Amino acid sequence: MPAPGLTVGPWFARTRRFFPLLVIVALAVAVALLPAVRPSSAPTAAPPNASGSAEAAAKLPPPWKIRVDVFNGTTTPNAAAELSDQIGGPLAYRLGKVANANRSDYVETRVYFPPGAEAIAARLAKQLGVQATALPGGKDKLRLVVVIGSDRA
Repeated sequence: MPAPGLTVGPWFARTRRFFPLLVIVALAVAVALLPAVRPSSAPTAAPPNASGSAEAAAKLPPPWKIRVDVFNGTTTPNAAAELSDQIGGPLAYRLGKVANANRSDYVETRVYFPPGAEAIAARLAKQLGVQATALPGGKDKLRLVVVIGSDRA
């Protein structure tokens, strides 16, 4: 038999007076942990060792908006078609004309670009492992020309 003044019953009935305190503590813990769980809407800073090239690459138009003409400047058959498969496939550039160049004595493969297209030409040249060279003219800043030389054929 229980001692006088003590109630015996379900757990909740015995801890009823502590329940509001338990709810307050649970809410306080939830509020304290909320910033750790919720993603921040503040912009994240770049790591201190990140170079500015990542920012520059982010501002370039996507490859599929850039037209690339590929010309075979060698005597090797299908060199332009093979390189255009890489440019239009995994690299995702929009292919323009794929044909033989007017000459077949090019020594080095190069990406040629009009004024104002230096950055997109540098990106493609880096992806292909070749050099980029400026053209004296041209108005379309979203058009590049790749001429395959004997180094790549």
